[in-house]
Formats: sequence, C-alpha cells, structure tokens
Amino acid sequence: MKFGFRIIVLILFSLILTTQFQSKASAQFFANSDQGYKVPVAENEIKIMSYNVENLFNTVSNEGKRDWTWLPIAHPLKGRCSEISNPFYREACETTDWTDNHLMLKLQQFARALQAQGDLPDIIGLQEVESEDVVAFLSNALGYKYVFVDGPDNRGIDVALMYRERNLQLLHFDSIDVSQRLGRNTRDILRVHFQFRGIEAADVLTILVNHWPSQGGPTANRIVAAQVAQQAIEEGMIFVGDDNYHVIALGDFNVLPLEQPHPVRDFLQSPQWQFSLLDVHQMSDQSNNPMNGVMPVGSYYFARDDAWNRFDKILVSKNLRDGSRMEVLPESYRVVAPTFMTMTYDTGETQAPKRYNFKTLNPVEAGFSDHFPVAVKVRLW
Repeated sequence: MKFGFRIIVLILFSLILTTQFQSKASAQFFANSDQGYKVPVAENEIKIMSYNVENLFNTVSNEGKRDWTWLPIAHPLKGRCSEISNPFYREACETTDWTDNHLMLKLQQFARALQAQGDLPDIIGLQEVESEDVVAFLSNALGYKYVFVDGPDNRGIDVALMYRERNLQLLHFDSIDVSQRLGRNTRDILRVHFQFRGIEAADVLTILVNHWPSQGGPTANRIVAAQVAQQAIEEGMIFVGDDNYHVIALGDFNVLPLEQPHPVRDFLQSPQWQFSLLDVHQMSDQSNNPMNGVMPVGSYYFARDDAWNRFDKILVSKNLRDGSRMEVLPESYRVVAPTFMTMTYDTGETQAPKRYNFKTLNPVEAGFSDHFPVAVKVRLW
C-alpha cells in the first residue's frame, strides 16, 4: 500500500525538522549522564543496533491481517474490533484513531531515539514493523538502504533491516520461515549477508534479525525458533565458507531467564554446537564499559513484577572475539536509555522504557517503545 504524496512530504519534513531541533538543543535536552549513550563511530568501525519499535503500523489495512487497531476510527474495518476476545485489546482497537498524523509522530519519535545514541548505526535490525512503506520512508529520510520481507504473522508485524553503505556491501538476503515448523503463523527470521568495503579478505558478516514467539505461548514455541535460527546459521556457512563467516543474531528473543530448556542458552549458546554464540550484554558486564551501573540492566521492564528482562539481545560468533580482522567491542555496548526515553511506574522505577501512547499527537506524551534499543560497535581492521 502507498501513502499519498502529501503524507510522504510531511513525514520527511518532520524527520528532518526533528533532527535539526535535536542537534541545536542537545546541550539542554540531555542530562549529563545521557551523554554516555552517544557512542561515536570511527572510520574502521560499524555500529549495530536492534530495536523493537512497538507496533509501527501504517494507516491502511493489509488484506488477511488483524491490523484493525491501526486504522483511522472511521475506517469500515474498525467494526471487526469486536472479534478480539481479550477485553483490553478489544477496547484499544475500538478507541485508537490511527491517522496519518499519528503515524508521522511515531516516525518522528523513532528519529529522536536514533539521534540519542550519537553517530548513526550502520545496521539497524527492526522488530514490530508492519509494512515496507514505513521502513522505506525511514530509510530514505535518514540515508539508509533497507531489506524487508513480508511474513505470515497474523497481526501483520514483520522484521526489517536498515543499513548504510559506508562500510558495507549487501551480498544476499532471504527470509527464513519459522511458521511451518511451529505449526502456526509467526514472524520469519531475516538473514542478510554483507561484505565489508576496504577489506581485501573475503570476510562476510551475516545478520539474523529475530522476533521470536511471545511469552503468551510456551517455551516450546521459542525453542522451535531457536532451532530454525541454528539451521539458518549452519546453512549460511554453505553460502559463505569456513573462516570468512561471521554471524550476529539480534532482535527480540522474548526469552525469560528461568525457561527450561532455555531457548538461547541451551541452543544458540550451547557449547556442543559448532557455531555457539556469545552474548554481548554478558560480555559488557565483564568489561570496562563506562556505562555499567548507569544504563539499565535490561531492555524490557515488567512493571507488575518490578523486574527487568533482556528480551533484546545481540549474539555474536566467537570469531568476532578472537583478535582477528573483525572484533566486537563489548565496552561500546549500550542499552540506549537516555532520560527522555524513560518513565516512572507506580513501583518507583525511574529508568523504564516510556511506552508509546498511540492516542496522542503530543510528542511529550507520545513516548517511544516498550523496549529500549540495544547497540554495539564492531572494529573492522
């Protein structure tokens, strides 16, 4: 689906205006501690980010998708909100007036969150995006290329990847089906192969963008996603070949620490698996990262239990920590949580994500996402 020319121009103008405002007002806008989230990127480095942007939907209905919440209130399909069994979600669907202006504000808030972490990331893995058009608008406005594949999720949410060509050359991408093995519709895993500009060796970086089945279902669902991710990584070796193959699996894995078997620890990080991955957040905890003790201990906050969780992960292959041409830098890892992106819950927690308010047109009230972004740098040579 395409928006009209008017909405395209307004979106681009809003994003540019926001970036200019942030640049001019940054000295007043950020608290001193927030400066630590602004990580600069050298010429021989890339920055990689993962961000669940919380229901980034366009304002039109995609056929066969239960996207009725994210429509203008006068849309004829709003009547189907009555088919939603959960009273909370049914009421949200019936009362949310998701217009072009509301979408513009959400895109503007994304630009603010992106600017908060300093130099633009070279790779951004996105979760909870509905359609290619919103990803295209963001990419064009901010100077990115993008990869998007429409998957089978019933609500219509997908994963996507935005990238800058400064140090990267796209080789190949494909979408890995999780639904067939799971037996119900869910998000695909997006697999993207990059080669680095300026490196003579044929090193390849493969990115897997994940959004695993939610905590509304059993651990077994996430184990299926983990097994599919393992297979996708193993197949990538066939495409790339032996020592030149470097892997980063990122995204919203939706896993809790006490799940058994654990979909991440017992599969993607299993020492018995030849491609066993390392968790960058765990490495950061053990590093001299200057933001340890300042940034939140997790990226997602359960207000009911006053508990943090690390749903959002960046997992890397061991050859990104072996001192070779490409090296992940754990001390650069950030759970990006500047003051303006946080809110206070009844529990007294002051660093929790400021969830998005889909019913307002006031940027002060709008919020950002129920997840914080996570980011890290990789040194190339």
